[in-house]
This record gives sequence, C-alpha cells and structure tokens, in this order.
Amino acid sequence: MKKTKRKELAFVAVKQSEKPLISVCMIVKNEEVFLDQCLKSVKDFVDEIVIVDTGSTDGTVEIARKYTDKVYFHPWEGSFSQARNQALAYASGDWVFQIDGDEELVQGSGEKLREAARNAGDADAFHVNIISIYSNGAKTARHNFERLFRNNGVIHYEGIVHNRVEGPAKIKESKIELMHYGYNVDEKKAQEKFIRTSELLKKQIVENPEDPMPHHYLGVSFLSRGMNVEAAKESVIAIDLAEKKNDNHPLYLWARHNAAIAFFRMGDLDKAAEYSREALRKYPDHLDSFYTLTMVAGERGQWKDVLSLGAKFLELRNIFENNPEKAGIVINATMSEAPSVHLLIGHAWNALGEISKMEEEYQLAADLSDERWQAWWNAGTFHLDRTGDLGLAKRYLKTALSAAPEQQEIWYMLAKLYKTAKSCSEEKRCLERLFDFGNRGTMVLNRLALLWIESGGEARAIEVLNEVLRIEPSNYTALCSLGRIYKRQNLMDQAMEAFTKALRIVSHGIDPLIGLGEISLQLDRLNEARTFFESALSLQPGLVKALLYLCEIDLKENRLLDFIDRCDLILKELGLNRNIVINDMEDIIEIMFEINFALKDQLEISAQAKRVLGLLPSDLKNFRGARFDQLIKDKSPEKIAFYREGLQGFLGS
Repeated sequence: MKKTKRKELAFVAVKQSEKPLISVCMIVKNEEVFLDQCLKSVKDFVDEIVIVDTGSTDGTVEIARKYTDKVYFHPWEGSFSQARNQALAYASGDWVFQIDGDEELVQGSGEKLREAARNAGDADAFHVNIISIYSNGAKTARHNFERLFRNNGVIHYEGIVHNRVEGPAKIKESKIELMHYGYNVDEKKAQEKFIRTSELLKKQIVENPEDPMPHHYLGVSFLSRGMNVEAAKESVIAIDLAEKKNDNHPLYLWARHNAAIAFFRMGDLDKAAEYSREALRKYPDHLDSFYTLTMVAGERGQWKDVLSLGAKFLELRNIFENNPEKAGIVINATMSEAPSVHLLIGHAWNALGEISKMEEEYQLAADLSDERWQAWWNAGTFHLDRTGDLGLAKRYLKTALSAAPEQQEIWYMLAKLYKTAKSCSEEKRCLERLFDFGNRGTMVLNRLALLWIESGGEARAIEVLNEVLRIEPSNYTALCSLGRIYKRQNLMDQAMEAFTKALRIVSHGIDPLIGLGEISLQLDRLNEARTFFESALSLQPGLVKALLYLCEIDLKENRLLDFIDRCDLILKELGLNRNIVINDMEDIIEIMFEINFALKDQLEISAQAKRVLGLLPSDLKNFRGARFDQLIKDKSPEKIAFYREGLQGFLGS
C-alpha cells in the first residue's frame, strides 16, 4: 500500500550543490541486544531518526529515546510492510534510509550514504550491500537491496513478510555496506523467528498460492533449520511457479541454490547439479552455483572438474568481495566458503599426485579461515575418512592441534585415527584428554572404558563406566561392560545385576544373555546356562560362542548326539568340511581340532574350543604313534605343528 501521509510540498530532484536531508526509518520490537550499536553507527550521518515500535517489552524504547524523540507506537498487525509504511509516513527528510535494529553501518559507509544522496542525479533509489552473518559468525552472505530512496510519496513497501520496495523509477548501485546480525542468534531465538516467519509465509501462500515468493522464503526458512526435504519441496514449487509466470527475478536464482543445497545434503547429487546448472544458464556468473557444483564434483571424485569449477568460484568471489555492487540484487550466500573450496582443490591435487600444490591450497584455506585449526582439521579428517592416508591425516591433525590444543574435535579425530591404526595406548590417551576437557559423550566414555578393560585397568574402567551410568542410568553398553568386569573379578552378584539390568533395557541383547549364561555355567547351573545360550542362538543363529558353550554343557551332561549336532553347526558356520563319517571318538577329536585351528586367531573363542576339547576322554587306545600320524596326514606344516602342540596338551605329555 502507498503512504497515507503526503508531503506538503512536491518533491523535486535535489540539486548537486544542496545537502539533501536523510531520514532513518526503522521498525523495532525487542531489539535491545543490537539497537544501541545500530543507532550509534548512523546518528552522525543522518538528519532524522524515525522509529516505530510494534510492541517491545524489553529496553528497546529506552535505547531508542537516547537517539531520537521521534518514537511512535503501532500495534503489530501481522505485516512488515504495513509497519514500514507507517514509519515512512513520519519521515520529513528528502531521502529515507531504512535500517533494521539488528544491523549497523559498516565503518566508512556513513560518508558514502551522504555522498549517494548528494550525487543522486535522476536516481530515486540506491542499492545497499547487506552482509549477513550466520552460523555463529562462521558464514557470511551478501546481497544488494533498495535501502536508500527518495521520500517522494510514491516509493513504499509491499508484502507481509520479506517485504519488497515498490515504486522506484531508476535505481543506482552504491558502495554503502550494512552488517546484518539477525541470523546470528541463539537457538531459542532462531526457533522463535522460524515459527513467526513460517506462519506468516504459510498465510501468504493460502491467500495467493500462485505467488512464488512466499514459497521461496518458506524454503529459505526450512533450509536454515536443516529441514532439507521441506526446503527442497518449497524451493522447487517457487521455481516452477516463477517459470510459469516468466518471472526471472534474481530471487529465484537463490531458490535454485537453496534447492541444490537441500538435495546435496540429502545425497541427491544429480538434482543438486541440475538446479545449479539451471541457475548458471540464467546467470552465468552465479557464485553460489559454482560453489555447489564444486562440492558435487568433489563428492563424485571428479577432481579435474573440482579444479576448474573451484577456480571460477574463487575468481567470482574475489570480484564480488571487492566490488559488491557488481552482483546487482543477486544474493551471494557462499562468500565465506573460500576456505572450503581451497580445501577441495587441495584434495584434487592430492588425487592427481601434485602434493606440493595440495599443500599450497591447504595453506590458503588456513590463511582465509577465521579459525585456522579448522582448515587443518578438515584436511586431516578428509585423509582419515576418504583417502585412508594415515600419514597425511596425522600430519594435518597434529598441525591443527598445535594451533588449537584445547579443541575437542581434534582430539576426537586423533582418537579415531589411532583406533584405525590399532594404537590403543595413543587412542586411550586422546580419549582421556577428552574426558579431562569435560567431554561426557557416552560413546566416548564407553570406548575409553573398553580400552582400559583390554589393558588391565579395570579400576579406571569402572570409574568411567559409573560416570556413563550417572549421565545415563540405562546405558546398555556400560552395563554390559560392568557385568564383564565384575564377572572377571568373580563378583558374581554384581555381574548378574549389571547383565540383568542390560537385558531389561534390550530384551534381545546378545551380550547380557551370553554373560548370564557364562555365570550360570561357572556356578554349575547347567539348565539356566543352557536357557541363556539357546536364547542367544534364537536371536543370532550360528553364534559360535554360544554353540561352543552348549557343546560344553552337552559333554557335561553326556549328551553326545546333541554335542555332535552342535559341532556340525559350528563346521557349517565356519565354512569347514562337514562331509565326515564318525566312527569313533578319534573322529570327534579331529573335528574339534579342526574347529580349534579355524578359531586360533580369535583368542577368547579359541580358549572355549580348548575347554571343550579338554572334556573329551583322553585315555584312547593306540592314540599315540600310528593314530597320531593318521590324524595329521595330508595336513599343512602349520596345521601339523598346531595339532602336535594341541595333542601333547590333550594327552598330558
């Protein structure tokens, strides 16, 4: 809608020699966090500050009155444009400069504001470059918008949310820059803003379902909350509606980028590339689309494409960083992604065998990063997870550590590296550092406890596991680990209590069933033990550990036929020969030796097989000598040695 209050005098173009008056126009509500720095940044470069408050309940009004007596109150009526037009109605200057309470003029832009109004000529509006900070300050986006325009009674706002300026006849570019902090808020405020904005946009869609703009901005809102499916859907609707109307507004380049990023996050690289290429057909210098295509090429391992696309992205970014006005009103959301692109180019050179060039790109990524350690961490993580080059991974993670020795992410990835390298002591050291830093992630603590168990540090393992259970009393993994420790320490009551709690949490848990079975077997409660092991087998048929325990029970209860059936199942599970005729006990012994040999590298299960072998009768006639030679005939030298050692132990000689 147009301004309701008209100026008493007709507006005419201001002569170059005159000093045109500038009115700041703002709408505010609960802006006490940023408002003071906002008004401080503009007060010396404007002639009037007009503020419309739509219902603040914090200190906003008190801050505003420190800078102006033109503070007016209008109730919020569900439309940003209505509130902005109300502010315009109070302005008395020749020009209006619109700024929000969560923005501020970049240093040096105040003089450019005055200069633009003074040298406007026949222009009635100027683009101002807005730098938006988000993701806790880690990312920036740039776009140009009509923020300075003549107060001529014609130019006004439309749209209930994400409003637009209507009425300018001639728009010029400017070097004026604003910093926007509104997206860089805590989680609670971000969620509140999302709910408010999305509800208004959905209302717009109901009122005008064929308008692509609210669909686009709803896609933006969904993407900001990580709702990728919804973001893709709304962005695609916006694109399709704009196409039907032949609407080529640059806004829908942004919609294509949002669709591409949403599809990329969902793993649909084809769709991500499709929407990026479509944007480039409409605007060949679309920075964000070159970024997405570089990312897609990296995911696909198309390293030569990474080099060419990444170079184009960096070239355009340099242009728009130094000359933001050249982008027009195209939004560049990936201005802060230069470190990521340099890293990808470094990965490409690594894949192509150009190590020195890789190092140069990683260094550039670090130099351009606000947090240098993150670039080195990303390089190390890439080589750990993607190339498997543990040497490079360690080198760059260590470099990251030297830059930021208290960053938990680095210690975590180093622990992962040492786990991959099977360096348990170093992995444990890294996890202990995480513990010292206050990391209480239960996965980290459970892994630390396991390493202490394996290295004989059961007391420390119990401390760590108790910390897990303090945080999460129903942690299944911690209860199972405690049960194993207590069983090893012959504290059977505590062990049974831990395993029983674990089984209540995960009724189909194999570990507590095996643990309870082992305790029952150790206490010679054979029926209970059999029940637990058979329950484990019902959940995981072919579980060799459970089958061996049942073999042990069968022999103790003289169930030889059941024992032979179990042996057959074990042979099947291990992929061993089952075409065997059993004539006497020697044949059964040979089967057990075959099973034992197959399990020789699995120490715990091999020990079970040896226990079963020890239960077989050893006073067999003619077992020595010729029978031994027959048993090991046609065996490999390794197996002959294994059999010889095993038989000596079996026969007690």
